[in-house]
Amino acid sequence: MKTNNRVTKIKSINFEFLDQSSFESLPQNIRELTYQLPNIAIADGFLLGKKLDGSNLSIVAYFLESFPYEKKISFHILSLSENASYLSTLSILYSYIFICNQMHVNSLISRHTIDQLDTLLMSLSLDFHVIEFSRYSIPNIVVEKKFILNNTITKEDDYISVFNKNFANKEIKINSSQIDFKISDSISNLNAFSRFLNIEYDQFPNTFEELDRLCKKQNNISGTRIGKRNKTYYFIENNNIVGALMCPKKVRSRRILKSVFKILLNCRSQVIYTNIHDDWINSVLFLAGFILANKSNQQDGLLWKWERLL
Repeated sequence: MKTNNRVTKIKSINFEFLDQSSFESLPQNIRELTYQLPNIAIADGFLLGKKLDGSNLSIVAYFLESFPYEKKISFHILSLSENASYLSTLSILYSYIFICNQMHVNSLISRHTIDQLDTLLMSLSLDFHVIEFSRYSIPNIVVEKKFILNNTITKEDDYISVFNKNFANKEIKINSSQIDFKISDSISNLNAFSRFLNIEYDQFPNTFEELDRLCKKQNNISGTRIGKRNKTYYFIENNNIVGALMCPKKVRSRRILKSVFKILLNCRSQVIYTNIHDDWINSVLFLAGFILANKSNQQDGLLWKWERLL
């Protein structure tokens, strides 16, 4: 690791801390992009990530928090390169560790409105957890991640070691050649969904193709399939008043969840039932305009109920 004029090199990325005056010296196009983020004029600092050839990868604005998060740092991220997505992501992830080390904290938080759904889902995929759903002014979700830090982080090897501790590879390989995939392989609480469809449990379709045909046969039921195979979400609406969202048990896909969000945002249902209660689906439902109606519903065969705010 080489440090010179506040520039720190990690692998193939240079990191530089900037204050407000240094930020104003950046190229106009970078400043204009960054000013699209909230509250940039009052940021306490910025961390800029660059490739070794000088092209920009990412910029992270960070803020000293106040009550009740006064011992934490919040941030906004912006990727500055469309042609180096891997390096841009790597730059952002290392930025989190740099900011924690620089500001002597082990916890970062960020706020996400409906306009930051993509970065919210990215944060959840990095083991940030929801700590607050807020409807004050503009509805937003606050997420937090507590980082594992060494006592002293000064060398390149230190940063790499801390990075590996906090962002372990959790990729799950799925056998895509499975031919006889069934709904019951991924969706829980089919008993409850069968009652919603007013059919016996043993009559519940085995595949999503069969479920498509069942919904098309009924005048008061519409069905929408989102995703594929064991990543499939299925949204059923009854008379455009009540909906049921069937979610896979474990698999979470940012791309598919953004499609789920669009469907929920534009649906007519005032009540939605779902079989999953976690940060991912709760966040999507909340930003789509729904609030949780039941606080505890973990018994077998029951669903979580969400109601649309008027």
